[in-house]
Amino acid sequence: MGEDHFRQIEHRGRTATAILSVVQEASQSERQRITEFMVGQNSEEIESLKAKIEEKNEEISRLHNAMKDLQDKNKKLDVALKTRIEEITKLKTRIGKLETEKKGLEDKLRNVDGKLDRVEKEVEELEKANQAHDEENVKLREHLEIMSGEMESVKNDLVLARNENQNLKREVKDLQDTHQKLFPLTLGTKDGRQMLAAPPPVSPDLQASLRLGELSRQLQAKMYEYVLPQLFTPIGNYKVKTIRRDVEKLPKTEEEKEKAKQRWVELQTKLNWNETYEEAMKQLQQNRNADAHPKITAQLLHEAVEVMDSKGNLKGWLSRDCVTVLITMWEQLSRCN
Repeated sequence: MGEDHFRQIEHRGRTATAILSVVQEASQSERQRITEFMVGQNSEEIESLKAKIEEKNEEISRLHNAMKDLQDKNKKLDVALKTRIEEITKLKTRIGKLETEKKGLEDKLRNVDGKLDRVEKEVEELEKANQAHDEENVKLREHLEIMSGEMESVKNDLVLARNENQNLKREVKDLQDTHQKLFPLTLGTKDGRQMLAAPPPVSPDLQASLRLGELSRQLQAKMYEYVLPQLFTPIGNYKVKTIRRDVEKLPKTEEEKEKAKQRWVELQTKLNWNETYEEAMKQLQQNRNADAHPKITAQLLHEAVEVMDSKGNLKGWLSRDCVTVLITMWEQLSRCN
């Protein structure tokens, strides 16, 4: 019960006491009425108090039940809390392990990054080495192509030399056979020794052919020396086609190739060169026989032209004017060298 309720009871008690004191002083009939009044009034209050007590009991019961429910819930919450605490503890343990694993993975990652950097550097160095190797291979291939070109040139020159040598041998044999038919083996004896007959003199047309053939050989050699001086050798057998081929294949650098090309263009312009002169030189060399590479001068060459022209041998590509121009070119390049 509340404090206000106790105050009401206390007030009523004092009122009842005051009434009792009045009753004791009153008459018998008055006391009877007062008693009946008080009993009736107290009965109502008692019933009221009982009703209130019943309500309070019900409220207390409800509160007890509510408290019991709360206690049950609290127990459940305690269990749930303990479970949550255990889960949190496990999670914290798991987090700790994960942090440790994370640290280990970070260390491994740093190691892998370091290894990756080293591998990248090694790959870069290998790429540089491979590039240098490729460049070296390119240079070797270029050198091989140059050497192959030179070998091919030598082979061609060797074939030409062999063919020319065979032709010369046949010419010599024909001359020897003719000589033995026209002249006896001996002219007589001198001091008991046999004397060989003197060889017949070389015909003017043969000398002319030899000299003009030598003109063709020397002229092409001088042209080659002018265009590719660093590759020229006096024992080489040079053709105009050899110059065109070697300008493209033999220089070791692009700069040397460009310079050789410029010299070749410059020489062709200087000599007013065209295919007529190349064809003429081919025929002159084909006509050359026995004694190759005779000594020639401008005068001897012009005399050779007169002889060849008188025999009717200067025709087509090999015209008199063309051969005269070749002699002029030979003189021009002879002054350069």
